[in-house]
Amino acid sequence: MADPRLPKGLIALVSWLLISEGSILAEGTSCPPGYMENSEACTCHGSYKRCWDEQGFKTSGPGLQPVIVELHPWRSSGLGFKGEYTDLHSRALADGAALVWPSGAKGTAVGNAGDDDIVYSWNAGPACCKPACDDQEDDVGFLRKLVQNVKSRHSFVDPNRVYFSGFSNGCALSQRMALEASDITAAVACTGLMVLVNKAASFLPTPVMVLMGQNDHLRNANAYTHLSTGGLVAPNADLMAAHAKWKEWNKCSGVDATYQVRGSTKYIGSNCAADVMLLDISGGEHNPNTLGFNGQTSGELMWSFLKQHSWTKAAVMTANATTSTKRITASLTTTVKSNAAATSTTASATTSTNMITPSLTTTVKSHAAATSSTANASSTSASTQWSLPSSGSDVATAAGAIKASTSVAPSAVAFLFAFASLTIE
Repeated sequence: MADPRLPKGLIALVSWLLISEGSILAEGTSCPPGYMENSEACTCHGSYKRCWDEQGFKTSGPGLQPVIVELHPWRSSGLGFKGEYTDLHSRALADGAALVWPSGAKGTAVGNAGDDDIVYSWNAGPACCKPACDDQEDDVGFLRKLVQNVKSRHSFVDPNRVYFSGFSNGCALSQRMALEASDITAAVACTGLMVLVNKAASFLPTPVMVLMGQNDHLRNANAYTHLSTGGLVAPNADLMAAHAKWKEWNKCSGVDATYQVRGSTKYIGSNCAADVMLLDISGGEHNPNTLGFNGQTSGELMWSFLKQHSWTKAAVMTANATTSTKRITASLTTTVKSNAAATSTTASATTSTNMITPSLTTTVKSHAAATSSTANASSTSASTQWSLPSSGSDVATAAGAIKASTSVAPSAVAFLFAFASLTIE
């Protein structure tokens, strides 16, 4: 009777194929060599696999569609955040947008708010949130790979309308994406936390809208001690200070336009390179569903803000390039004009030389008008006295004298030095 077991070599081959196939890898497992990126709603980032849920991507029809990447708060997850906090997703889906809900890194939050448990978190900056910030997770890099994955797998994604949104920890990371990945971020609208990092050197002005409740315990610096690492407090932990930083980064030069409704205030930056908006909601808690303004829900407010923006920073870069081109063109024009002037001067000098040459030749050959020419030369240049040469050595001496004079063309001087080497008849 034959052995029912498979040959060991075949088992090894099947095992390798299964491990290499991304679709059977569980989220959080180590990434094997040869993992096929952009083959599913997952990516291998760092040393392990991270996945996300997505909805609304179309497979046919006219036009391209915007995409919103929604980032969950601390202790939640992509699936847990999906549609649970605001109506942003339903409004965006109704308008033809697609949504993505990734999860932060999974780890143990030791000492974070007194809890020692397994949580998902984002590294939105040194103050938020454990354990991702302690582990210095590269979440900006992960989200870059996610966006690239989504654009590669879905043919109708508009690359100029990729938006980031989120709540709390997810809001802070959304703003970090605007500061450190402005090249792929069309706009940000989020709730429940301020920006916690400074802009990258490559930053381009990016539209940002933040909603915060007046009763939110995270609206001022004192509240950040339990989110901090070793007592470090976030640099822009005060709500209005964070708003001021965004106006600075987006080059706003005017005074805010303000609108007040039943104790809530909307602040809109003026004369900005990119929109800056802050909604400070009366009675609002650390909960997006309490952050409505003037009859609009937080989801409605965020989607209204996001959908009016497209990635126009290419135009900014083009304008900068045009300015540089104009500067280069002006410089080249000046150089050409200078060269033309120099050419004209050279031509004049050549003409002078051509006029001097026959006269000198005739004078040297005849030896007759030396005294008269010397007198004429003396009257021509009051600052320089020289005599017409009667020998080669005299030519060199005369040329040296002429070189010191500002009234004789340089080409004529060069001619006399050359002439000194000739045999005079």
